[in-house]
Amino acid sequence: MSKLRLIMLIVSFFTLISLSVLIIFDPEKWLAYFLFSVIILFCNFRIKRIERDRLLAITMIYLNECNPDRYLCEIGKYQKSLIKTRNGRLLNLISKAMILLDGGRVEETEEILKGIAKYEAKLSPFVRFWYYKAWFYYLEENRRTEKIEELIAELFRIANSAPLRYRTQLLDNYQLILCRYYVLTGTHLERAERSFSEVFTGNYPKLVVVISHYYLGLIAYKQGLYQLALDRLHYVTENGPKLHISRKSSQLIKIINKKLDNYYSDPF
Repeated sequence: MSKLRLIMLIVSFFTLISLSVLIIFDPEKWLAYFLFSVIILFCNFRIKRIERDRLLAITMIYLNECNPDRYLCEIGKYQKSLIKTRNGRLLNLISKAMILLDGGRVEETEEILKGIAKYEAKLSPFVRFWYYKAWFYYLEENRRTEKIEELIAELFRIANSAPLRYRTQLLDNYQLILCRYYVLTGTHLERAERSFSEVFTGNYPKLVVVISHYYLGLIAYKQGLYQLALDRLHYVTENGPKLHISRKSSQLIKIINKKLDNYYSDPF
């Protein structure tokens, strides 16, 4: 909730109390008092809608424009106007860490995650899941598979024992994390491919589609399907040029092209 909305709610509350008292002691002017209260309430709901629309527009910078740096800049401005709980602040930091990673800012991600470590024991299961998810993304980027296996087991434990209102969401996230691990290790690639191919059957944000194409490109590369890998990776570079996976896709495209050049130039 923003500071402005909180002020308006407080004003609305005291206005309604005052209205009740004034109607008792000055009933002839009840209509004026009532209209004033309606105006205050309308302003409160209007502010709420403006804030919601602003947040949606900022979110689309990330989800549809695939621009993590610009999103972080705009969401930072927006969050300055909010009143946040400790859990809210930590969730914002965790989200920031993951988005920084999407922009290729690995060291900043590590700094944030290590800074949150001192609160780890006090994190709720829901927040702890997102914290471990962010660590998974960081370890995946650095290909530290030995630590990832322990993390995945903990993520499943949290998701599977979460309250019902969170469990489905967390288990779905766990399955996606597991598929990314499969791609990283080159195991169960068919299962991972089926999961990432779901973007072709639904209406997903552009960011989700681009990320899925990246992992599908990695799968095709590991399966030796180089032309298919090129098609998928070119999709990433064309549709998400500001993402870190776009730069990694460009590097892999060069490797694949070199392999293909050597193959076609070899007469034997």
